[in-house]
Amino acid sequence: MLNGNPAHAESSSRLRLVAKSAAGLLLFCLIAYSPSTVTGQTRVPRPVGGAQCDKTSGYDVIVVGAGLAGLSAAKELIHLGRSVLILEANDRIGGRAHVGLIGAGETGGPKVPIDYGGAWIHGVFTNPLTPLVDALGFQRTRSELDVPYFVDGKRANEEQKKLFDEALEEYEAAAGLAAATQKSEHELADYACRAAGKIKDKRMTPKELCGQLAGKMPDKAAARRLCDRARRLGRDGASTEKFCAEARTAIRVTSDVAVEYVPQDQRFKEVLPLVIANAGPLETAGELKDSSVVDASLFAAGEDDLIDKGMGAFVEKAGEGLPACLNSPVRKLGYSEKGVVVQAGDLRYQASYALVTVCPSACSAQTGSPSNPRCRCGSGTRSSICRWATSKKSLFLSRGISSGTSCRTPGCSMRAM
Repeated sequence: MLNGNPAHAESSSRLRLVAKSAAGLLLFCLIAYSPSTVTGQTRVPRPVGGAQCDKTSGYDVIVVGAGLAGLSAAKELIHLGRSVLILEANDRIGGRAHVGLIGAGETGGPKVPIDYGGAWIHGVFTNPLTPLVDALGFQRTRSELDVPYFVDGKRANEEQKKLFDEALEEYEAAAGLAAATQKSEHELADYACRAAGKIKDKRMTPKELCGQLAGKMPDKAAARRLCDRARRLGRDGASTEKFCAEARTAIRVTSDVAVEYVPQDQRFKEVLPLVIANAGPLETAGELKDSSVVDASLFAAGEDDLIDKGMGAFVEKAGEGLPACLNSPVRKLGYSEKGVVVQAGDLRYQASYALVTVCPSACSAQTGSPSNPRCRCGSGTRSSICRWATSKKSLFLSRGISSGTSCRTPGCSMRAM
């Protein structure tokens, strides 16, 4: 045990720290079930922090989700003098930071905290969580234990350890290259969109853009097609919006799905499940198929600390006093003449803006019409929620500063009101 918390990791590698713990696999299984996630039950909104759950209008911002992202945003908005209400589906605050107490030793003995979600503060010296944890009076303990890991139910031998390390290195290299390529593609697509406006206004020639496209796009046929579209902008005033959409499709071709960069060499067959579990759920509390390769490549841990009472206890403490309605799962999001409408159960809340702080994979299905957009959340449906979330009356904040969370939504963290 380490300060009563059974979760341990070695600090030498950001991806190896959990894979080497058999207890980590049990921890992940425990995440899947929590009484607060049971569906099909009648829920009565429960107010905390002075919230008035029956007051459905008069808010500047409705915040959807009481995880660390939502709590942090709500606190900042209140500090700026805005009226805020948080709507949370569970009967607790904290989101994917959730701590429980389990027995240790003899029956009836003292209970110790265990995090069912994110647990570590990664990169202690640069992580913004570190001073917040210290300021709230929690104690931190460095994770340095090196524990065994298992393949097919048996303790890994030296050859399997070597294969695991090699497979992990190949995945990290491929993920890093994909992330860098994505960044370059996004920059080129943005440049092409800006250039389109200049070409249409006669402030730039198509030849300048064509030179950049030909030199930086590996698909030369696609580059020539875009170049032809650019020439039309200058001649017949074609739509810049349509050109931008075509440019993004043609240029941004690198997949953002992290699992696609796992090595497929048959030599790694028996250790690949461990690599995928380690880089996915045991690292971020999310499946690797739902994780962003950009997030995965940018995740730099350094030294790792555990919190004495658990990450969940810290997030709960950080959210004390904030107005939230628990047991209030949001089912629909839409626009109104005065701003937005957010439906939670039988209540329809109105506000000037909505701030969505849940990962799309955590959403329920949302339905609507053009004035009440269709937003289906979940694996493979990132674009629909992004379209709603980056519209004029909404702000999508998928990632806070929470440890152990990752959403495949790099385009959804921008505000566009």
